[in-house]
Amino acid sequence: MKSHNILFLGYGYVAQYFCKSYHLDGFDLGASINNSKEKHFKTPNNIKTISFAEINSSVLDNYSSFVISIPPFYQLRTDAIIDKFHNYFLKRKTTYKLIYLSATSVYGDHDGKKVYEDSELKAESINGLARIKCEDRYRELQKNELANIIILRLAGIYGDKRNSILSIRSKDITQNKSSSRMISRTHVADITAIIREIILSSKIKNQIFNISDNNPSPTSEVNDYICKELLSVEMLPTNNDLKESRHYSFALDNKVVDNSKLKKILNYDLIFPSYKEGLQQIAKNLNLT
Repeated sequence: MKSHNILFLGYGYVAQYFCKSYHLDGFDLGASINNSKEKHFKTPNNIKTISFAEINSSVLDNYSSFVISIPPFYQLRTDAIIDKFHNYFLKRKTTYKLIYLSATSVYGDHDGKKVYEDSELKAESINGLARIKCEDRYRELQKNELANIIILRLAGIYGDKRNSILSIRSKDITQNKSSSRMISRTHVADITAIIREIILSSKIKNQIFNISDNNPSPTSEVNDYICKELLSVEMLPTNNDLKESRHYSFALDNKVVDNSKLKKILNYDLIFPSYKEGLQQIAKNLNLT
């Protein structure tokens, strides 16, 4: 067994980006796959892919690190991994590190104030409530002294394959929302780099980290920046009737995600400290600049 072998349980955007970025870094990488899952990037040849139906305790025994990116069954407030393998991880006889990718939706509405890892979890949405329950169940695994459970609460994820530049160009976004709600974001490159740092670290034990950039801002500000600075097109009109918007429920959930713990404990410098650096790089990759 290699010293850093990682099994991704869930092979979505973050997992695929990690494997694309770090498959030559000496990791022994495996990923559970679902044939219906969208492929954002070509899977490198040295990634061992395993059908989720074939994952069992014998497969799990071959790995020392796990990254859980499968979303919850929102109505049931559980997910496929903790539901099926809770007892395995609770009683496992060898050391392991498990990173659960949660979301900042657990905080709910804090009236635009900062939220820290120990802030009250005030979620009222189905998504946020399910994430809280899943976090609780993963933290139960800490009863096993051989377990190291890390929870990453991710802000809104964007990157080359998922961003507002593409949405504005394709006219999936045609108007701004009048909400002044502050949105925290994080580039997928930073998420995967942080996962890598945690996997390699021997000093981090049973922690929760907020993962976000340094510059929370309203969606309209980001869209205006894209239109003016990156696409050189007319600004989007504003929609004042949020109740007719599919984003209405999000406008009720206002908070600023603090990332100071991440930077202090991991001594991590963000690759993309704000949406501007991230979107500039995406524009460059799209040959727009």
